Amino acid sequence: MFIRTHHGFVPGTTIEIKLYLPDGSIAKLKGIVRRTIKTPHYFIKNGMGVELIETDDNFKNFLKQELIGREKPFRTQPPTSNHSIPKLSSTV
Repeated sequence: MFIRTHHGFVPGTTIEIKLYLPDGSIAKLKGIVRRTIKTPHYFIKNGMGVELIETDDNFKNFLKQELIGREKPFRTQPPTSNHSIPKLSSTV
């Protein structure tokens, strides 16, 4: 998870996160800061990358609803095809 902030924690820090979900419930998560980015450049987002190590049922239900509610589900495996890959030819 990426959290945008100007006050990132040191990588390795364990943090507790309260995530306010669209249905009004609150998900309580725990994570470890893996990367912190702080830059004066406007085109690079300040924040921290967090690895989630604990989630609750509210968060799991939210993810399930988001994934099920999509028109095209995410693929878990690469697409398979019976078509051959076209060969490129070059002329000099």
